[in-house]
Amino acid sequence: MKKSRFTETQNMGVLCQAVGMVRALLKLAGLDWPVPDYSTLCRRQKTLAVRIP
Repeated sequence: MKKSRFTETQNMGVLCQAVGMVRALLKLAGLDWPVPDYSTLCRRQKTLAVRIP
């Protein structure tokens, strides 16, 4: 598995931006779906195995 090219601090910013974008897109789509907050994503990211080809 490849290591992320982002540092832990940069990952925080990327995750925060992703959460905001997803919330905005769901709001535009008129969907009232829950979006996990940054801390939940950060905890799950440590156990999530992602393969980048």
